Amino acid sequence: MKTLIRRIYILGILFILAFGVIFVANNYQSSDRIMRYEVEDNVTLRLELVMKAISSEFGRVEQTINMVDAVLQQIQDFNEITEVLTIFLQQNPSYLSICFHTKEGEMFCAGDWQSLEDVNSQGEVWYVAAADAEGLVVINHQTALVDGGPVVTLAKPSLGSAGEVLGVVGINLLCDEIFLFLDSDKALKIPYSSFFDKDGNLVVHPATRYGYGRDFSLSEVLGVDFKNQPSGISYVTLHGVENVYKWDRIPGTDLTVGIFASVSDFFDRGALIKETVNATLLTGMVLLLLLMFFQKKNLIDPIKQFQGDVERISLADDSSYRLQVADKNLFRSLRETINMLLDKVQEQRERVSYQQEELQAAYEQVVAHEQQLQGQFTEIKQQETQIRFLADHDPLTGLSNRRKFTEDLERLITNDNTGAVLILDIDDFKNINDVQGHIYGDRVLQLVAQFLQKELDSCAKAYRFGGDEFLIIADGLDNPHELEQHILEAGKDFRKSSSIHQKSSNITVSIGIVRFPYDGETVEELLSKADIALHYAKETGKARHVFFEDTMGLSFSERVQMEKILQETIDSEKFTLLYQPIVNARTGKVAYFEALIRIKGLPISPGVFISIAERSTLIFPIGRWVIKAVIAQLVEWKKFGKDMIPISINFSARQFYDEGLVNFLVEELEKNDVDSSLIEIEITETVFIDNIDKARAIMQKIRDLGIKIALDDFGTGYSSINFITSIPVDRIKLDRSMIEKLIQNMQVLEGLIFIAHGLKMDVVAEGVERIEEVHLLNQVHCDYLQGYLFSVPVPPEQAELLFERDFSKILGLDEA
Repeated sequence: MKTLIRRIYILGILFILAFGVIFVANNYQSSDRIMRYEVEDNVTLRLELVMKAISSEFGRVEQTINMVDAVLQQIQDFNEITEVLTIFLQQNPSYLSICFHTKEGEMFCAGDWQSLEDVNSQGEVWYVAAADAEGLVVINHQTALVDGGPVVTLAKPSLGSAGEVLGVVGINLLCDEIFLFLDSDKALKIPYSSFFDKDGNLVVHPATRYGYGRDFSLSEVLGVDFKNQPSGISYVTLHGVENVYKWDRIPGTDLTVGIFASVSDFFDRGALIKETVNATLLTGMVLLLLLMFFQKKNLIDPIKQFQGDVERISLADDSSYRLQVADKNLFRSLRETINMLLDKVQEQRERVSYQQEELQAAYEQVVAHEQQLQGQFTEIKQQETQIRFLADHDPLTGLSNRRKFTEDLERLITNDNTGAVLILDIDDFKNINDVQGHIYGDRVLQLVAQFLQKELDSCAKAYRFGGDEFLIIADGLDNPHELEQHILEAGKDFRKSSSIHQKSSNITVSIGIVRFPYDGETVEELLSKADIALHYAKETGKARHVFFEDTMGLSFSERVQMEKILQETIDSEKFTLLYQPIVNARTGKVAYFEALIRIKGLPISPGVFISIAERSTLIFPIGRWVIKAVIAQLVEWKKFGKDMIPISINFSARQFYDEGLVNFLVEELEKNDVDSSLIEIEITETVFIDNIDKARAIMQKIRDLGIKIALDDFGTGYSSINFITSIPVDRIKLDRSMIEKLIQNMQVLEGLIFIAHGLKMDVVAEGVERIEEVHLLNQVHCDYLQGYLFSVPVPPEQAELLFERDFSKILGLDEA
């Protein structure tokens, strides 16, 4: 606060100093301007007096000329003219000479000087000027000098009674005589005067008397054009002294009279400055005292009082203290603001105190739950570890899963590593599952996983791919010979240790092998080629390993081309459906149709393109197109009044697990107002490989809609009697391979059909082509028959003709 007060005093002093400087400058300029006005008025007055004096002198000369003219006009004898002129010259000794020039050219002069004596009167400049004038003329002779001084001629024409010019009377004067006349009159108080011509050249000036030459030019000194400015005033500094010069032109002449005086002759500039400074100092002292008094009373004392009041604020000791507020107090608004802030601070302190109490209670609750939370945190951390493990591992075998495989292989490819990828598939695993049960099948998977974890080198890592397939990444091991040696040794060790429940098991695996980056530079490409190699291993006898070769890649290229064809067919909807009837073995009537998909205009077997579609995502739009086409066909038959006969649709394993499939089926049925009982779904046992429980749940949802489910191709896989008892199907369809061996398997087939009927399942025989097969199937009580014996797959318009077709004769029902 003391620093603030000191700065206020310093600010006041600086203000007074600034005011003094400005005051001195303004006062000095004002005084100087006033003094200059007075100097100009004084010089102008003196110049007017000079002009009057010169006019008076010229008037006296003109009066003399008039008297001379009057006397000369009375004289008859020219010899008396010179005497008369001499008498007048004697009476006026200041004249240089008096002359009379006749118009005939004769010249009479009294005095010692005349200009241009060798020229007649008509040649005189002043004669010509005076003869043409009506009054007095003044002529200065710039080149005519007497004793170093210029001469001025005053002349006037002498007129006769008729006004004609008789001659010219002229008086020559020495210009110095005029200055002597001016100097003699002390009342004028003129410092010094001068004559100069229209070009600013000095004619008569004290400089000529004081030693200066006549070539002295006022135009150059003053910077004035006297031709265009016959009168005026100007300031000029000569030899360090400021002077003022006032001039005016003599009427009727080219001569100008000027007065030259020093400014200091009129006023003392130093005294003026001194007076101005003294007045300023006195005024400044008075203002300083007044300002300091005002500051102390109205600023310093209130600040000190405000400081003391603020220093008494103590929230810890007395939070109710407030600053006093007076109406005329300098800091009234600030005091009110501080009091408002103190009110808010007090409210905040009370609020904080209340919140502290609440926080204390909350803290006690937090402390009470801390141990519980700590326990939960420990449990969460354990679960987090488990979740992280499950995200990257297969829960059944403990091996890393497919997601982790993709991540690891992408990293190795990105880092330009080399190595190999092996895909292993357990041979006949479906049969193991069906015969031995799923628990035993899971044990087989665990056995293979444990062997891989134990026997693989540190550079190799095993993964479970899904189902009964495993993957191995061998980092840095890309030599085919070395790989083969490792595989052979591992195969021997596996055969020795492959026992389950202390019983030896004949488990074998087929292996497809690719090397990176030689066979591919992406995960998808390597997996596809490894799968091709695995397929070759399966087809060539199983229990063997096959390296991918370029010749196998041809099949891969064909598959890519087929995928392209399928995509184009999906986009252009160039699929078509054929319908093959299923005949009721007891009535001979068509019970329902099976829808079979084909590609328009392309002789491609569905066994080829469906297999390729299942390996990609193309199976999903194809499957949905079939559903829409079948429902549209049912709507069309209903529209034309046909009897409604159900149609069965084939679902592949991938299509079966399409999450939106069931909802899509429901939407299409409801949108087209088609009864769900007119749709039947055919699946194969491959849908149960990965997750039988999930498959059962999906099947139950479909059956709840009123849609029947048939298990297709029964007898080609590894399904057992026990297996069909655990799945919710309405029909089983016997594969053609079982029908071909019907005679040898009559008892087995009859028992199978008996069990199916016991489970309330119908049985359909596929691929019936001969009458003998029909008779045998009737003997074993088969429910439905399907095959070329009745009809090949036909388009919709031909299928309509089979609605009323009776196959009783073929079935031998007529004979019965």
